[in-house]
Amino acid sequence: MSNQYIYDSFKISSLIALKRTVELEAHEQRELDAWLNESEANREVYARMENEDLRMADIDEMNSFNVNVAKDLVKNRIAAEKLQQKLAKDYRLWRWVAVAATVLVTLGAGIWFYAGRSGQSELVLAARDIVPGKNIATITLADGKVVKLSDTKTGVIIDAGKLIYNDSTDLAGLSSGAGTNKPTMLTLATPPGGTYQVTLPDGTRVWLNAASSLKFPSTFKSFTKRNVELIGEAYFEVAKVMIKDKGAKGKEGRMPFVVLTDKQKVEVLGTHFNINAYADEGVTKTTLLEGQVKVSSVAGTILRPGGVVLSPNEQATVSGSPYITVKNVDPDMAVAWKDGYFKFTDEPVPAIMRRLSRWYNVDIVYDGNGNNARFGGKISRDKNIAEVLEMLTSTKRISFKIEGRKIIVK
Repeated sequence: MSNQYIYDSFKISSLIALKRTVELEAHEQRELDAWLNESEANREVYARMENEDLRMADIDEMNSFNVNVAKDLVKNRIAAEKLQQKLAKDYRLWRWVAVAATVLVTLGAGIWFYAGRSGQSELVLAARDIVPGKNIATITLADGKVVKLSDTKTGVIIDAGKLIYNDSTDLAGLSSGAGTNKPTMLTLATPPGGTYQVTLPDGTRVWLNAASSLKFPSTFKSFTKRNVELIGEAYFEVAKVMIKDKGAKGKEGRMPFVVLTDKQKVEVLGTHFNINAYADEGVTKTTLLEGQVKVSSVAGTILRPGGVVLSPNEQATVSGSPYITVKNVDPDMAVAWKDGYFKFTDEPVPAIMRRLSRWYNVDIVYDGNGNNARFGGKISRDKNIAEVLEMLTSTKRISFKIEGRKIIVK
């Protein structure tokens, strides 16, 4: 077997693993495409690497080999002659490398990428028990009863005093007054590692991010405003509701929709927007995608005078002061979580790690000054946390260690 053949096998392994974490450069993508077009066998290997269960089984099998040798081979790109000498020292590893390139890719891409690219071959193995978040939530009824919502469903609908899954399956009555117009207060809550969607009685759709809660009435009839209370983060698509305006000689007008958080009040007539109001963020951010909203600062229970009106693609930030800052933003950054992605743009490590902590339900500990680094990138929230961390380590400015459900940032 030629030295060049072995080298090319390593290179293809690295490209496949790299593609799972970041977007390939144009020349890298062309090289991978050319390899895929060579044979059906290559395409079958690539499909196997895209299967999470099969890939992790292959990585487990790799544990029987000398990982340190493999790490040195990939990381240092040593000359082919030295490569052959090192592999000869471990007969089992040499026999494995001597097989066809497709087998090498199948067994090696995952573990060699983690070893060679960041020096943390144990990271992917340590993260085996840390899974991404899923559709999971509870709803607390007016009588205190807590209903666990199915993780096989994506959302619920509040309609005519009943709780209905969005596939039309009845779940429960909301109170002893179910089926009447008498409002009762309900609370939808997601734990760390959970997300859920709710359709409110007026037709407004709300996506709730991890470690968040939304409090709302079971009906908005008899109200002149639709008030809801948010802790954490949510994306809103507010339905248009018309009511008679008593101050305008009985003419119809839109019923306002109001979102209250601990730092602000957002008044809406009909629009799409995202609110991030996690307590550990220190500030509350409201990002407008469509329509118009008015954001006012709240101190305790006192609404400060004034407020700002946002236009699409603007973001209002409210902290502990009475001042509200407004800037133009890419709204996709604010709602990437709803679409199933982490998306960062020159963000500091602590801000990124807070998101990971909530979605993967892990604790974050800092060791050193790595929290001064800033990063950008985009990756699916369905990825294993090790893949997300590997994306952050690609610049060599930061590293991670996983101990149980604790991530140490170095």
